[in-house]
Amino acid sequence: MNDSGGPRVPPCMGGSGRNTPRTGAWDDSFADFEAHGGLQFQIRDVRALDKGTSIRAWRGAADEWHSAKFDAKGDGDAAGTAFRDWKNAHGFFQGLPYGLRTPKAADWRDYRMVDNERVIVRESIDGKVRVYTDPEHFGADVWKEYDFGSVWRRRDSVAERITTTDANGLATTIQRTNFLEKETFQKQWRLTDGAGNLLRYRGIRGVVMEKDTFSGCPGAGSTRAASPTSRSPSARSSPSTTSSTTC
Repeated sequence: MNDSGGPRVPPCMGGSGRNTPRTGAWDDSFADFEAHGGLQFQIRDVRALDKGTSIRAWRGAADEWHSAKFDAKGDGDAAGTAFRDWKNAHGFFQGLPYGLRTPKAADWRDYRMVDNERVIVRESIDGKVRVYTDPEHFGADVWKEYDFGSVWRRRDSVAERITTTDANGLATTIQRTNFLEKETFQKQWRLTDGAGNLLRYRGIRGVVMEKDTFSGCPGAGSTRAASPTSRSPSARSSPSTTSSTTC
């Protein structure tokens, strides 16, 4: 691919994620390198998302790095453009100047400048691509995480309305925002409040645990009859599948 995300052109060497199953991903991610003085320097980076979409990054003419989101047809999304920083050997993020080596699996993050401040829009975490879906309103609290050419995990905001009635019969409705995190492999999920406190979750066994008044988590039964956003899962009526634990 060229600097605009097009096809790769020589002279360069490509490294596919499929060729490095211990350090890469089993998808269509790859990186391109140029040889200088017997050393390989990364010049481009492509990370597969899902349904043929990808995040592509390249080194600019002034050694700055750019990135953008591309659809399955290879067309770039202007709204998905950003600058890229790479994590150096000291654990700090910086631009990758020419002559500075960084391995293909190195951590990186993409950002945009908003009101003279850096807003992180996506980053690499444990080799996976995490895209923040609403950084303006939720910062790093809402995201999708991609691996194996699909959405591996995701975290969404969930609005919950709570109505209380005082001694005079006056009803008050409060709306609060919780966050639901789900992973696709074992179908686990967990619901937390805005402060990160665990409210309920589904474990590998398929049992939903919900925190009670005393901060315990009595079993709520199989998730086949429960909802992660329901305050009182109907599966609580199945004592044969319940257990207890502590959050």
